[in-house]
Amino acid sequence: MPRIPLIEALTIAPVPTGSVLLVEFTGASQWYNAALTIAAGWLKQGGKIAYSALAQSPDDVRSGLTRLGVNCEECEKEDKLRIWDFYTASLGKKSNEKYAYDSLKVADLSLRIAQEDMHEAPQPE
Repeated sequence: MPRIPLIEALTIAPVPTGSVLLVEFTGASQWYNAALTIAAGWLKQGGKIAYSALAQSPDDVRSGLTRLGVNCEECEKEDKLRIWDFYTASLGKKSNEKYAYDSLKVADLSLRIAQEDMHEAPQPE
C-alpha cells in the first residue's frame, strides 16, 4: 500500500484506508503548499485524490500540482484526480468545472452531498 507523503512520517503506523484527516491551521501557515505536496505524492504513487478547492481556484490547484510533477490532465481523465470547486461559488459566480458546487448554503450542500453518496459506493484501493 502506498504511503501518504508527509502525514505518515508523523504517525507510528500506516493510515487506514478510508480515514479522514482533519488539519487545523492558521492563514499564515504553509498548509496549502503542504496539502499540494501530499496530494502530488499520493497521485504519483497511483492513489486517487478528491481535492476541495476552497481558498484557491481549481486552476491554481492544477498549477501547483503541475509544478510538483503531476500531469493533471491525465489524472483527471483517468478519474484519479477530482478537483471540487467551492472557490468560484464563494465569489458569487457559476463554475465551469466538472466537479463544482454552485451554492455554499448548508441546506444545498447537505442535499447535494447526500445525493452523491447514494450514487457512489466506496471503492477501496
